[in-house]
Amino acid sequence: MRCAELMSVDLRVLPETASVQQAAVVMRDNSLGFLPVCDEAGHPVGVVTDRDVAVRAAASDRIASLTAVVEVMSGPAIVCDEHEDLGAAEQRMIEEGVARLVVVDGEGVAVGILSLTDLLEREPKGRAVKVARGVLAREAQGPHFPVEQIRLTPGALPEAAVDHEGARRGGAFESVIMGGSATREMKEFPR
Repeated sequence: MRCAELMSVDLRVLPETASVQQAAVVMRDNSLGFLPVCDEAGHPVGVVTDRDVAVRAAASDRIASLTAVVEVMSGPAIVCDEHEDLGAAEQRMIEEGVARLVVVDGEGVAVGILSLTDLLEREPKGRAVKVARGVLAREAQGPHFPVEQIRLTPGALPEAAVDHEGARRGGAFESVIMGGSATREMKEFPR
């Protein structure tokens, strides 16, 4: 099977000149968490994720409308050719530890996205699960950078977040946040 047979073709891309705010609007309006960033010819130069926006822009207090998306994107883009065998693309996902590849045509122009979700929905289960395990193995290893232990006070978060599952005791948090999520909600990924 070839990558083109499984890829999502409803492609949204950003130009290198886009701002972080423009990226966030496209993500919000299309329920996306991943966008290729392309040069004028349509060649992917990187990708911007919702995590890039949060960690590299918002957490650094950068002004979204004044920050170029190329300053916060992940790069270079990890790509596969639309005619490439799916097995080679799956191996690249595992090796690179990424859940999405930008699919390019013979001229290197972005034409689609091949995601782990595409594999899980349409590939034989045993094969797709093997790829998922390989891609997600890095997440099981924990944070990829030193994480300081931060004791949060009630004033540091909105009231709704402070009182999550009785975490607020005596006006301060009793626990330390080391990464991960404080919610038990499921995240849905659109097709």
